[in-house]
Amino acid sequence: MLIRPHFFVTLALLLAVAGCGDAAGPSGVPAFDGGGPAPPARTLEAPSRSPLRLAPGERATVVVVYRGPTGNGLPNQPVAFSFSGQAHDSSLAARSATTDGAGIARSGFRAGTTPANYRVRADAEDAAPAFVEVSVGTATLIEGDPDGGMSAGP
Repeated sequence: MLIRPHFFVTLALLLAVAGCGDAAGPSGVPAFDGGGPAPPARTLEAPSRSPLRLAPGERATVVVVYRGPTGNGLPNQPVAFSFSGQAHDSSLAARSATTDGAGIARSGFRAGTTPANYRVRADAEDAAPAFVEVSVGTATLIEGDPDGGMSAGP
Protein backbone atom coordinates (compact mmCIF):
# COMPACT_ATOMS: atom_id res chain seq x y z
CA MET A 1 0.00 0.00 0.00
CA LEU A 2 1.38 3.33 -1.04
CA ILE A 3 0.63 6.38 1.13
CA ARG A 4 0.77 9.66 -0.68
CA PRO A 5 2.32 12.81 0.86
CA HIS A 6 -0.91 14.83 0.62
CA PHE A 7 -2.51 12.29 2.98
CA PHE A 8 -0.18 13.45 5.79
CA VAL A 9 -0.86 17.12 5.03
CA THR A 10 -4.60 16.49 5.14
CA LEU A 11 -4.28 14.49 8.38
CA ALA A 12 -2.19 17.26 9.98
CA LEU A 13 -4.76 19.90 9.01
CA LEU A 14 -7.64 17.84 10.41
CA LEU A 15 -5.82 17.35 13.71
CA ALA A 16 -5.01 21.06 13.92
CA VAL A 17 -8.62 22.08 13.27
CA ALA A 18 -9.93 19.55 15.79
CA GLY A 19 -7.58 20.95 18.45
CA CYS A 20 -8.78 24.54 17.87
CA GLY A 21 -12.46 23.99 18.69
CA ASP A 22 -14.55 26.22 20.90
CA ALA A 23 -14.71 24.21 24.14
CA ALA A 24 -16.40 21.25 22.50
CA GLY A 25 -16.85 18.13 24.54
CA PRO A 26 -16.05 14.60 23.37
CA SER A 27 -19.25 14.49 21.33
CA GLY A 28 -18.30 17.63 19.43
CA VAL A 29 -21.06 19.64 21.16
CA PRO A 30 -19.85 22.83 22.87
CA ALA A 31 -19.53 22.42 26.65
CA PHE A 32 -22.00 24.39 28.84
CA ASP A 33 -20.39 26.71 31.35
CA GLY A 34 -23.52 28.09 33.02
CA GLY A 35 -23.80 30.93 30.52
CA GLY A 36 -25.60 34.19 31.04
CA PRO A 37 -24.66 36.93 33.43
CA ALA A 38 -23.18 36.03 36.78
CA PRO A 39 -25.53 36.45 39.75
CA PRO A 40 -25.04 39.65 41.74
CA ALA A 41 -22.19 39.45 44.21
CA ARG A 42 -24.28 41.39 46.74
CA THR A 43 -27.97 41.85 47.51
CA LEU A 44 -29.98 44.66 49.02
CA GLU A 45 -33.27 43.68 50.68
CA ALA A 46 -36.09 45.64 52.28
CA PRO A 47 -37.38 43.04 54.80
CA SER A 48 -40.35 44.82 56.42
CA ARG A 49 -43.88 45.33 55.18
CA SER A 50 -44.74 47.10 51.95
CA PRO A 51 -46.78 48.95 50.86
CA LEU A 52 -46.66 51.32 53.76
CA ARG A 53 -49.81 53.42 54.29
CA LEU A 54 -49.11 56.73 55.97
CA ALA A 55 -51.19 59.70 57.02
CA PRO A 56 -50.03 63.08 55.74
CA GLY A 57 -47.08 64.28 57.82
CA GLU A 58 -46.51 60.87 59.44
CA ARG A 59 -42.92 59.69 59.99
CA ALA A 60 -41.51 56.26 59.13
CA THR A 61 -38.14 54.54 58.91
CA VAL A 62 -36.79 52.76 55.83
CA VAL A 63 -34.85 49.61 56.79
CA VAL A 64 -32.67 47.62 54.34
CA VAL A 65 -30.19 44.78 54.71
CA TYR A 66 -27.07 44.69 52.52
CA ARG A 67 -25.68 41.15 52.12
CA GLY A 68 -22.54 39.68 50.58
CA PRO A 69 -22.24 36.59 48.35
CA THR A 70 -22.40 34.27 51.38
CA GLY A 71 -25.62 35.87 52.67
CA ASN A 72 -23.96 37.59 55.63
CA GLY A 73 -24.64 41.27 56.33
CA LEU A 74 -21.95 43.66 55.10
CA PRO A 75 -20.87 46.10 57.84
CA ASN A 76 -19.67 49.69 57.32
CA GLN A 77 -20.98 50.00 53.75
CA PRO A 78 -22.71 53.07 52.26
CA VAL A 79 -26.35 52.85 51.16
CA ALA A 80 -28.09 55.70 49.30
CA PHE A 81 -31.80 56.51 49.72
CA SER A 82 -34.03 58.44 47.32
CA PHE A 83 -37.64 58.80 46.22
CA SER A 84 -38.91 57.29 42.98
CA GLY A 85 -42.13 58.74 41.60
CA GLN A 86 -44.13 61.77 42.74
CA ALA A 87 -43.22 62.10 46.42
CA HIS A 88 -44.39 65.76 46.39
CA ASP A 89 -43.41 67.36 49.70
CA SER A 90 -42.25 64.14 51.42
CA SER A 91 -38.72 64.34 52.77
CA LEU A 92 -35.88 61.99 53.70
CA ALA A 93 -34.04 62.55 56.98
CA ALA A 94 -30.83 61.26 55.37
CA ARG A 95 -30.01 60.51 51.72
CA SER A 96 -27.29 58.06 52.77
CA ALA A 97 -26.48 55.79 55.68
CA THR A 98 -23.75 53.34 56.66
CA THR A 99 -24.64 49.74 57.47
CA ASP A 100 -24.20 48.51 61.03
CA GLY A 101 -22.43 45.29 62.04
CA ALA A 102 -25.34 43.18 60.71
CA GLY A 103 -25.47 44.97 57.34
CA ILE A 104 -28.57 47.01 58.25
CA ALA A 105 -29.01 50.61 57.08
CA ARG A 106 -31.84 52.97 58.05
CA SER A 107 -33.17 56.32 56.96
CA GLY A 108 -36.10 58.14 58.44
CA PHE A 109 -38.55 60.04 56.29
CA ARG A 110 -41.67 62.12 56.64
CA ALA A 111 -44.74 61.73 54.42
CA GLY A 112 -45.80 64.89 52.67
CA THR A 113 -49.13 66.67 53.07
CA THR A 114 -50.25 65.81 49.53
CA PRO A 115 -51.86 62.38 48.92
CA ALA A 116 -49.46 60.37 46.76
CA ASN A 117 -48.08 56.98 45.75
CA TYR A 118 -44.33 56.63 45.35
CA ARG A 119 -41.39 54.43 46.23
CA VAL A 120 -38.44 54.80 48.54
CA ARG A 121 -35.40 53.45 46.72
CA ALA A 122 -32.22 52.12 48.36
CA ASP A 123 -29.00 51.66 46.35
CA ALA A 124 -25.70 50.02 47.24
CA GLU A 125 -22.63 48.97 45.25
CA ASP A 126 -22.88 45.74 43.20
CA ALA A 127 -26.51 45.12 44.22
CA ALA A 128 -29.87 45.64 42.53
CA PRO A 129 -31.84 48.46 44.17
CA ALA A 130 -34.46 47.71 46.81
CA PHE A 131 -37.85 49.47 46.67
CA VAL A 132 -40.57 50.13 49.21
CA GLU A 133 -44.04 51.23 48.12
CA VAL A 134 -45.56 54.16 50.02
CA SER A 135 -49.12 55.46 49.96
CA VAL A 136 -49.83 58.79 51.63
CA GLY A 137 -53.35 59.89 52.55
CA THR A 138 -56.20 58.72 50.38
CA ALA A 139 -54.12 57.79 47.28
CA THR A 140 -54.65 54.39 45.68
CA LEU A 141 -51.72 52.00 46.01
CA ILE A 142 -49.61 51.17 42.97
CA GLU A 143 -48.35 47.69 42.09
CA GLY A 144 -44.92 46.90 43.48
CA ASP A 145 -42.56 44.82 45.52
CA PRO A 146 -44.56 42.92 48.17
CA ASP A 147 -41.40 42.28 50.18
CA GLY A 148 -40.33 45.92 50.56
CA GLY A 149 -39.09 47.19 53.90
CA MET A 150 -40.67 49.95 55.93
CA SER A 151 -41.56 50.30 59.53
CA ALA A 152 -43.66 53.05 61.03
CA GLY A 153 -41.87 54.87 63.75
CA PRO A 154 -40.85 58.18 65.25
